[in-house]
Formats: sequence, structure tokens, C-alpha cells
Amino acid sequence: MIDKVGIFKICILNLPKKILTKQRAYFSKFPKLKQLCKDVVEFSKKCEPIDILPNSPGIIEGKFYSNVKDFRLKHFVTEFRAYNYQGYDTTFPNSYLCIDSKGEIRLKPHIYLTLAEVKPEYARQGAFTNAMKQLIKLSKNSECEGRIILN
Repeated sequence: MIDKVGIFKICILNLPKKILTKQRAYFSKFPKLKQLCKDVVEFSKKCEPIDILPNSPGIIEGKFYSNVKDFRLKHFVTEFRAYNYQGYDTTFPNSYLCIDSKGEIRLKPHIYLTLAEVKPEYARQGAFTNAMKQLIKLSKNSECEGRIILN
């Protein structure tokens, strides 16, 4: 192993000076990076504090009639959910969360899209996009405040 390194050094030293100067000029174009002395953390300005509830409400689940009617949709099923738990395998933005009086993190009222299916002959023609636009408008005007969670 040492012999190979020695041979490599000899080969480099025997190269013409023109090649070595071009190689150094190429590497000198890269900016020199300063080494960090400490970790730098910048919090996002969009990070909202989590709301704190004065009580511990029960979990609410029920049907949500979205009135999204499009003949191109085979199924479009929505539910209304409120104050259920976040779960261990999912993360939500702070605008979706609240803390109850027991200190447990819960989800604020939201629309839960259970099932959405477009008929095969109308696939890739914007049927789902239009349905979602209608659902977003409806959720912004309700107590959900625009919160929608997809299954």
C-alpha cells in the first residue's frame, strides 16, 4: 500500500508544470468555506404557537356533507372530525393542533377525506382537482378554518 502511494507521488511530481498549474487554477475557482464554530438554528416565521384549550373536549366524529357533485366522481366521502389525537406516525403543522387541559395534543376541527375515486374514463381530466377546490372553499367558510386531512 505504501509503495502505491509512493509511486503515485512520483507520477505527480514528474508531470509537466503546465498540467499542474492548470489543475491548481481549476481548484482555486472554488470558494473557500468557513468552518462553523457553533450550530446555527433559525426558526421559521410561520411557526405558530399551539393553542391551549381551557377544557378537555370529547372526540367528535360524524358525516360531513360536502355537496361536491360531479358526474365524473365515482366516490367522494368526507367526514367531520374534531379533537381526536394526533397519533404516533403522523405529524401536523401547529395550526392543526391544540393542547387540552390535561396537556395532551389533539387535532382541531377538520374535514377528513375518507375516499375519493374518479371514474376511469374521466381520469386525468381535473375531476379530483375541481372537487378539492370546492371542498377547500367549503372548509374555509366552516369552523374547520380550511383544515383538511387526507386518508
